[in-house]
Amino acid sequence: MDLQEGVIPALAVDTPVDYESLTQLGSIMGSGGMIVMDQNTNMVDVARFFMEFCMDKSCGKCIPCRVGTVQLHRLLTKIRQGEASLADLELLEELCDMVKYTSLCGLGQSAPNPVFSTLRYFRDEYLALINSTTQ
Repeated sequence: MDLQEGVIPALAVDTPVDYESLTQLGSIMGSGGMIVMDQNTNMVDVARFFMEFCMDKSCGKCIPCRVGTVQLHRLLTKIRQGEASLADLELLEELCDMVKYTSLCGLGQSAPNPVFSTLRYFRDEYLALINSTTQ
């Protein structure tokens, strides 16, 4: 998994906003924008929002980005709606790797990053939605 992921947890709130510090946390400076969310924000929704953006902005020239972002969005939606299993979560992670490492441009290569980082720091939110369906 690449360290350029995007979403960082509240415990890093005192981190200086500079390239080196954010890179150490697994984020990037990007265009310099920052979104701060509270504990009521669902991280699966955040990942879905960014995946929807990537689906919309894909040029469609390569299959991993064109089809992969759609499939990632479908899996995230399935998880958010409480219809997913642990196998779907595993598939989500495998598909993220495939899209990241086989897409031709930076958009496709970075599209899975919000999913990677929300899974890294907020996996419990994914598992809570999945566990709610298996009980």
